[in-house]
Amino acid sequence: LNDFETAVQSIPNVLECYSTSGDKDYVLKVVVESVHHYEKLLKTELVHLPNVASVHSTFALKQVKYTTHLPI
Repeated sequence: LNDFETAVQSIPNVLECYSTSGDKDYVLKVVVESVHHYEKLLKTELVHLPNVASVHSTFALKQVKYTTHLPI
């Protein structure tokens, strides 16, 4: 998994990468111009990262709330 973490650092479209618990090992936040551009990124880069066995994609349809304020 260290190889994956190192390789994902070099992909400019990946804004965030989180190691997670549960069914998935990682969650990536990527930015692309369109679904077509996402498909290209997926086929040319993401599936070729070290140790990637499968990819599950989810798209945000709209932003309901966004804040960086921490209530502490």
